[in-house]
Amino acid sequence: MKLFAAVDGGGTKTDLVLFNEQGRVLARALAQGCNPNDFGWPRAEGALRCGLDCLLEGFGGRAAPLEAAFAGVSGGTVGGNQARMGALLKALLPAARALASDSDAVSALSSGVGHGDGCVVICGTGSVGFARVNGRVSRAGGWGYLFDKGGSGYDGGRDAVYHALCAADGRGPATLLSRLLEQRLGVCAAQAVTALYEQGKPAVAALAPLVFEAERRGDAAAKAILAENAKELAKLCNALSERMEGVPCKTVLAGSMFRDWPQLAPYLTPLLAKEHQFIFPRLPPVYGSAVEALALAERQAGAAFEAVFAASLAACPARRAKEAAQ
Repeated sequence: MKLFAAVDGGGTKTDLVLFNEQGRVLARALAQGCNPNDFGWPRAEGALRCGLDCLLEGFGGRAAPLEAAFAGVSGGTVGGNQARMGALLKALLPAARALASDSDAVSALSSGVGHGDGCVVICGTGSVGFARVNGRVSRAGGWGYLFDKGGSGYDGGRDAVYHALCAADGRGPATLLSRLLEQRLGVCAAQAVTALYEQGKPAVAALAPLVFEAERRGDAAAKAILAENAKELAKLCNALSERMEGVPCKTVLAGSMFRDWPQLAPYLTPLLAKEHQFIFPRLPPVYGSAVEALALAERQAGAAFEAVFAASLAACPARRAKEAAQ
């Protein structure tokens, strides 16, 4: 039996799947997030090692002769990260016949359109967009919270706190966000600032759903936040669609900011330069990594493969890998 491994590595968790060429999931493991830009390379390597050890236990361990393995990793293409991640994957899986790594956005793209052309916009804690044309992948955005404004969860959460602070200072009008933040955090926004600085991006991004709640209740500040962040997401979509031929442009939407798509869409769609066919994958991004792993072995993931993968993934309990040593 030929074995394949698929990895979807994000900032929050790393999802790993072992499967055969028919798409049957044989094992699944969950590990810590492995974004090297967020956590550093020792943590990223540790998370991948622990995750693979857990995944391949009972199948020969990391020395198992895998037919192919693909890892889509958040931050995996920034700077020289792709080459370094590829080298790390080779060291961790020395007996694998074919290996490749790329951004987790490629995994998300392939989970929605297969191995073909298309675009993907990921908008969770951070945001990034990718286009694949004739097999060549190019990126837009994803430059990190210090330099980018991509309409991400971090942007939405930060803006919510900003408007609440402005209201408290008298620099802006009253907003429902002040009360919602206090209910969530247990203290007013001004008193929560120090803790939010200490907790970092994920804690701020976790506040973004409050913007959608406040907007549903007619809050002017929340409407302004969604309008501003929709502009940034439209820039991503427009930059990507310019690289594609024909319309509608197949665009996969992935990440927590799109969970309230019916609420966000009226702000975003009027700003699009081209018609888009928005796709919300029914399977998680690790399926896209499986599609890419299969392609490394010159095999295509057809409808039968997807159906077997979906059914067996649902029936396969995920094992929690031990935490990597810091």
